[in-house]
Amino acid sequence: MKKILPKQIAGILNAITAISKKMGCRSYIVGGLVRDMLLGVKNFDLDIVIEGNAIRFGKLLAKTLKGTLVVHKQFGTATVFIDWPKGVTKPLFAGKKFKIDLARARRESYEKPAALPTVEFCSLRNDLSRRDFSINAMAVSLNKYNIGELMDFFNGAEDLKNKKIHVLHRQSFIDDPTRIFRAVRFEQRYGFKIDRHTEHLIKNAVKKKMFKKTQNQRIREEVIHILKEPFPIKAIMRLKELHELKFLHENIAINPSTERLFKRIKEEIGLNKRSKKRKPLDEYLIYLLGLLDNLTAREAKGFLDKFVFQKNDKKKILNYKTVLPAAGRILSKKTKVRPSEIYDTLKNRSCETLIMLKAKIDNRTASSRISAFINKYSGIKLKLDGHDLKKIGIKPGPRFKILMTSVLYAKIDNGFKLKKDEMLFLKHASKQCK
Repeated sequence: MKKILPKQIAGILNAITAISKKMGCRSYIVGGLVRDMLLGVKNFDLDIVIEGNAIRFGKLLAKTLKGTLVVHKQFGTATVFIDWPKGVTKPLFAGKKFKIDLARARRESYEKPAALPTVEFCSLRNDLSRRDFSINAMAVSLNKYNIGELMDFFNGAEDLKNKKIHVLHRQSFIDDPTRIFRAVRFEQRYGFKIDRHTEHLIKNAVKKKMFKKTQNQRIREEVIHILKEPFPIKAIMRLKELHELKFLHENIAINPSTERLFKRIKEEIGLNKRSKKRKPLDEYLIYLLGLLDNLTAREAKGFLDKFVFQKNDKKKILNYKTVLPAAGRILSKKTKVRPSEIYDTLKNRSCETLIMLKAKIDNRTASSRISAFINKYSGIKLKLDGHDLKKIGIKPGPRFKILMTSVLYAKIDNGFKLKKDEMLFLKHASKQCK
């Protein structure tokens, strides 16, 4: 713990230890942080299980850390939000606030397959027994008398050593089919292997079409988690091997060209990161475009509606689907294309769309034209405004927009530097546009 965790995080854990002593209850780090500490991997997801009242614990912790508290009484859980500790590098997809999740030790039962669980409170061992895989079913004590002790009831450390993904229960994928996505994600992230028994259970759940009994929003979240992995194509290929992709859309096709596309997407994202004019990106969204590459706009819309993607994400994906054919023709032209024509093709497109176009078209000419738009044309603005049009006798109305657009395009094509150059062109254009 001392080797992996920054001292600022260690300070938070010390506060948890102190509150445990004060309340006379036991507290433990659980889940991914324990797994990643044993692997020597940095992870700042603080999931704490309390053998006691987690909500009361959360109130004391929020007060101690000067944070805010969100409570879910039904599940006996609480989340404390604080500012990111100074000196701790914020992970790429982390939230604006650092969070500490607190949950009362609980067991879950399922009234029917793929349903949401019923919760009842219990001991740490029972809490860990409900988890998905042995490598995620370990805990580390934060109690004064045995602080730092590893609690490993299901041989998770041994499975980590043997690089094995091993499910805890025969019914695990029947109770919660989304665990199949997690099994693949962990397998590919760490270079592990799903063991034979676990793979058999996965194939059985797929054969029984358990995904059709699962909430689509939960499947969406697992797909997003996979696409946020550093090399998502590996997990996508594994999902194909296990016949899971058919539950997303029957027409999704994964083949060698998909692998090449994902590789180019990764290269283009890397170029953006190294650029002086780096654009903020939802990287997973570009990989999602790659996953849906062979679907028509109508099929993509059906997929996005089914899995209830956010409105803004849907807009970006469908925007790309509609712009691709025309953009491909214009940007790949061997003959000269005016800068204003490139601007007109790419204006109002998301950064994710631009990156995907570069990856998909895979043409040097098109790539340089998109780069020119990003680095030069997209930021161009006129020095003149509506008042200047009024000064030369042009009345407000539809003609305003036409003239302003023609001046902007002329500036892009001719590189006007001064306002007087824009005014000269405006006067000329106004005579032509009567």
